[in-house]
Amino acid sequence: MPHLIQEFTDNLADRINHKSLFADFHSALVQKGGVDRKNCKSRAVKLDTFYSEKETFVHLCVALLEGRDEDVLNRIGKALLDVLRRYYFADGEQDKVDITVEIREMNSKLYFKHTGTRIR
Repeated sequence: MPHLIQEFTDNLADRINHKSLFADFHSALVQKGGVDRKNCKSRAVKLDTFYSEKETFVHLCVALLEGRDEDVLNRIGKALLDVLRRYYFADGEQDKVDITVEIREMNSKLYFKHTGTRIR
């Protein structure tokens, strides 16, 4: 389970190899949060309609089941921000792209999953 949803403005669409980025996200979650890699699910959403003064931004929402302490969540957030910075600031355009990471904890009693023949 973590779900990672990356939103990015359409003017960044051709910049990133998302499969590579997602693999780096998953590695960071394994290293910093003790997450099982096979449970990670990532997706990217290109934003065709948006407004920002800078006109370019990336936002990563990370949804995790509750139960990790704040220190672990901080390590995860900082590690994922670093991954995004490596990808989007490779061209030295730090002042042109806003990058944010948000971590959400999901109530495990309200998270439902069907895997194979099991429903949780």
